[in-house]
Amino acid sequence: MPTVGWVQESATDRYYEGRLTSHAVDLSPQLFCRECGAAFFSIAERDKHELIHPVANPVLKILGREVISGTFRLTHAVIPEDIELAFVEQVRVNDVVLSTPAALVDVICETQRGFFDIELFRQGQPPKKFRLDLCHVSDAQLQAVDGIFVRCLSSELVDGNSIERFEQETNSCSEALWYRDGLVQYLLGVLAKDHRTEQLTYSQFNQRFNRALQNLQPYNTPLANSLRRLIEFNSNDFSVGRATLIPTLDVAFALFRGESYKAVRHDGKLNNVLPVDHATSEILNDLVPHFEAYSLSELEQRTRGINPRSSSLQDRQKLHYLCYRKALAEGNVIAKRAYARKLKHDDAFSHMVQESE
Repeated sequence: MPTVGWVQESATDRYYEGRLTSHAVDLSPQLFCRECGAAFFSIAERDKHELIHPVANPVLKILGREVISGTFRLTHAVIPEDIELAFVEQVRVNDVVLSTPAALVDVICETQRGFFDIELFRQGQPPKKFRLDLCHVSDAQLQAVDGIFVRCLSSELVDGNSIERFEQETNSCSEALWYRDGLVQYLLGVLAKDHRTEQLTYSQFNQRFNRALQNLQPYNTPLANSLRRLIEFNSNDFSVGRATLIPTLDVAFALFRGESYKAVRHDGKLNNVLPVDHATSEILNDLVPHFEAYSLSELEQRTRGINPRSSSLQDRQKLHYLCYRKALAEGNVIAKRAYARKLKHDDAFSHMVQESE
């Protein structure tokens, strides 16, 4: 039985044998690998070659972020250079097939507001489906929402009434409703964690924080950055990030990453810029600023004063780590080992404990 290679070889031989009488035939390869661009004379050859490439699914990236399933929210205008479209042969937007995949770039760049159900197709791959939410927000409206937030909510007395007043005063900022909702979700998380609302249980504070994190992710404002960092601090994610509106929070991130302690000016009200839950307030307003001055016994006494009903497992691990570092600094081997045992299975701190053992 002849093979594919034999058939192709015979066809090529017949062409050369008849070349003297067939000058119009174009011998250049007409098929190209859809991954690397290599040229081939037949579909069979190309298909065999493409097996060496990993399977590539359709890809859409906006400002370097890949759009995946679910809803992708774009809050400001972009230009074609901000958009990357790869491995896409056909695009369908709101059940209408676009003339070319590149036409999707025009849709994204030329539209300010609207929902678009988008499907990206490539032969041999399942379609990639997602919703694009174009909700461009002017800097003026973001600044207006931030100003109202500071006026209504930058205190320790945040409650349901102050949140309701904030929502009412920002109703006119129609472009920034998603942004406002992210701020509100953070506040509700604080109330839930501190048992200050009957509408939410303590166990729901993480859910509210996660919703706030998702809604605030597209916005690059000092307030949004600071709240995202506070939520990360709550979950013991101490990765390096942008500076916040709370100086002692930036110092705390470095301290809990295992870096040397850096003194911070303390005026007794470091959390008056942004509302925080009780446990976070104690850590940022007392334990971190006075970490250098407190002895281990003083630090332990201060940590015992934090209400256990309003402190999460992550809060308790932060407190254990502060005591561990103080025991290490004082050369208290027994206390150091006791706190090390409490931290050895914690992902955020175990590697630092091991390094110090």
